[in-house]
Amino acid sequence: MAGRSEVLGNTPITLERYTSLSHILVSPAGDLKGVVDDALSIRGLSRRVVASVPQFFPALATVAETDCITTLPEGLAKRYAPILGLSTQVPPLELRSFTVSALRHRRNEHDQRILWILKTIRQSLD
Repeated sequence: MAGRSEVLGNTPITLERYTSLSHILVSPAGDLKGVVDDALSIRGLSRRVVASVPQFFPALATVAETDCITTLPEGLAKRYAPILGLSTQVPPLELRSFTVSALRHRRNEHDQRILWILKTIRQSLD
């Protein structure tokens, strides 16, 4: 999970605080519910999703400019949040894993630049 330090604070976030914040959801399909909402629903809870973006990096950029938070893979958050001046915390609930996919055009399948960026992204998700 990532957000500006003044939004997240410097003590571990409680579930009550987490659900009270505004959230940016990463959803390639534009959905307003995801794995976090599934986990909250089991507990009879919900969160306020204020926007959905199709990829992780726009979510981080949006969070850097707003009072919102986003929940994303830990490796990605730890690697890129500091570059944008964001803090990270572990979400206050257990979340199931999910598949992260990257698409490219067939004509680019041997493009060394694209292969490099895919490798870099893959490593940041580990």
